[in-house]
Amino acid sequence: MSGLFIAQESRPDGLLDLDVDALTPFQRALLVIDGTVTQFIEAYTAERVDVTCLSQKRRVLTQPHTWLEVESGASVIARDVLLKGAKTGEVYAYGTSLIAPERLEGPLLAGVEGAEESLGRLLRQNRAETYRELLWRGLEPADAPPCPGMQNKRQPHICRCYRMICRNHPLMVIVERFPLNLHV
Repeated sequence: MSGLFIAQESRPDGLLDLDVDALTPFQRALLVIDGTVTQFIEAYTAERVDVTCLSQKRRVLTQPHTWLEVESGASVIARDVLLKGAKTGEVYAYGTSLIAPERLEGPLLAGVEGAEESLGRLLRQNRAETYRELLWRGLEPADAPPCPGMQNKRQPHICRCYRMICRNHPLMVIVERFPLNLHV
């Protein structure tokens, strides 16, 4: 599985090695799926997954971003969301995204700026042809700073980072955290 992640050596320093063999099939699938995570969780759990946008704002980068392939001074959208079960309230994931808005077409940009839908659903609704490239994975220890809005905040998380590419240009870089004790 390590060959799937092209920038494993670039993972953040605080992440630990992840024993993939100790993960459940659901957790292993979350780690490598390159479709829409929200749709996968909904299919697996038979529950609608709601997106709660915790924060979304435009900001200007103070240094170049290698994986988004933008220079210092570029305007980006920084977005933090929770994926929660509509019936159970179960928090399935915490995600952070860095989005290059100038690379999004009109309706897709408007959807992202509305901040009420998952990125995967927006891409599907707008029929955006994208390719996902897995960058790195790891285990975030329980003593790491907690993810905003997550229940049992001090717990380990399975983490992964990937980027979405459209027309040979990265649209966004996404980091997702899944509670290690998530049992569905």
